[in-house]
Amino acid sequence: MARPQKTGLDYFPFDVDFFDDEKMVCIGGEFGVKGELAAVKLLCAIYRNGYFAEWNELLRYKLLRQLPGVSAQLLEDIVNRLVIWGFFDRALFDSAHILTSEGIQRRYFEIARRRKGAADLPYILVNATETRVNAAKTPVNAALTPQIKEKEIKEKETKTKKTEGDSAHTCAKVPAPGDFENFSFSPPLAGELVEAVRDPDVQRYVPTLADARAFFDHYSARGWMMGGAPMRDWRAAFRSWLAKKSRFGESAAPAAPAQPREEKPRQPEEPYTPPPPEFFERLEREAPWNKPQR
Repeated sequence: MARPQKTGLDYFPFDVDFFDDEKMVCIGGEFGVKGELAAVKLLCAIYRNGYFAEWNELLRYKLLRQLPGVSAQLLEDIVNRLVIWGFFDRALFDSAHILTSEGIQRRYFEIARRRKGAADLPYILVNATETRVNAAKTPVNAALTPQIKEKEIKEKETKTKKTEGDSAHTCAKVPAPGDFENFSFSPPLAGELVEAVRDPDVQRYVPTLADARAFFDHYSARGWMMGGAPMRDWRAAFRSWLAKKSRFGESAAPAAPAQPREEKPRQPEEPYTPPPPEFFERLEREAPWNKPQR
């Protein structure tokens, strides 16, 4: 038994500017949000049926159930306004009470273009044969679809990697921790240090030639080692040297270990000598608690 052919749609395109259309602006201005919601409900009923719907008593009561607060007379007025303003085709509505339009039919046939064409297409306002695609003439092999998707994903990944490589072509290659034996480093020459001092990126630290000399002497004495590993970029190390100087003071070199403070020998304390007896006799005579009260 053949499966019945489906005529309606499960979805339809809804423009983001739907409520800004002049027809919907007029509906909203006259009927408010009830008019706008009724128009959307009518579109759903039309696309559920196909590309048109008959405005009859059955559809009217069905919409009244879905639109609480909307009376039968109000719904009738909204439909008549939509017809007058060209939201629905006026000729078909006056002759057969059919709700449709060229835009509705064009969107319907665009979505249902791969369906087999039906012999009877009533109330047509557009050329349906131009918007349809004959599935028999343009078959699509479903088995190839996963391969096509996989190919598209690979092409997208390739483009992404190429874009990342182009954007990072100016970045210096940093050697891995195990590649130090293959990494060559050359200490700076005197002329290179002078040019580094004049570098605009370095000028914000207000460097001097004395700073360059101190930097060279410090790391030259340490075999150009930094943090227990060979130095990779002396220019970056020089900028870091100057930044530490600007933050912590005149010298960016590590502080020398503090020298132990020399303690002076402690002087012996003098023995306590009590005051003479005359001191206590005088204190007894002159004490305020021994004076007579006046």
